[in-house]
Amino acid sequence: MQEFKDEKGNTVVISTDTPDATPNIAEAHLRYIRPCPKRVCPAEIVIKDEDYYVTAALTREQLENLLSDGLKLLREFDKRPVEDLEVE
Repeated sequence: MQEFKDEKGNTVVISTDTPDATPNIAEAHLRYIRPCPKRVCPAEIVIKDEDYYVTAALTREQLENLLSDGLKLLREFDKRPVEDLEVE
């Protein structure tokens, strides 16, 4: 069993007995991706979580993985028939 604390200091427990269990953590939103100003990494992402922003630098490998995964998601999305799209 692993124990983690969320951004508010509340304890979130993830049990290895139930690998499909999802912790009850508030949803955060990706705001944007931009060049890293320190030139150590190629990019950084900015995530908004309730009232504050979190910035994280991405290494070259992390950025490549993010882009690769994003392209896979887009390809799968584009394969779906128009009838399956949810329009609000």
